[in-house]
Amino acid sequence: MKGIAQFSKEYLDVFHKVLTSATSSWQDAPISFESAIEKGVDLFISTKEAEKKIIIIGNGGSAGIASHMSTDISKNGKIRAMCFSDASLLTCLSNDFSYEDAFTEALRIHANPGDLIILISSSGNSANILRAESYASEINCPTITLSGFEPDNKLSRKGLLRFHLASKSYGLVEIGHLYLIHLILDAYLHCSGQANIFDKNKPFD
Repeated sequence: MKGIAQFSKEYLDVFHKVLTSATSSWQDAPISFESAIEKGVDLFISTKEAEKKIIIIGNGGSAGIASHMSTDISKNGKIRAMCFSDASLLTCLSNDFSYEDAFTEALRIHANPGDLIILISSSGNSANILRAESYASEINCPTITLSGFEPDNKLSRKGLLRFHLASKSYGLVEIGHLYLIHLILDAYLHCSGQANIFDKNKPFD
């Protein structure tokens, strides 16, 4: 098909640029990408050592990422993890409270102080994600936030550890967010000696 080969090449090139231009910060202080991944691994380690859990929250495609990564973190990382992507839970809380408060109410039920909360929003302006982050901070849960689109989106100014991808493409931002969380998990597994994804004789998924 005409133009597909060139489009595929450009898509990969743009995705590479989005990832390599990612910005990150620890609270309000900018830090290098490598330092941010190290901070993420440290948060995974401290969560595991404290026998706490990881909760991942997102809407739409980000809910799919939350489901995917909570499964991988539980199975591969041996850290208790969960998400709020169950339709019955989400529609129940949205109906009884509001969609904007659904994730906050889910945190009231399931979160304990010290749990690590990962919040994902491509736009960085989803009201239910922002309210959930504020509540998580109130109950002393460390948070990792991942956003995209505009660099001054609301979520980019929230969270203990923050990642931002400068793209307005939902597809690229969502794939990038999945990559970032997977990178933290795989780096955690590598540093703890649980798995070596670079060993071709021992494929890892």
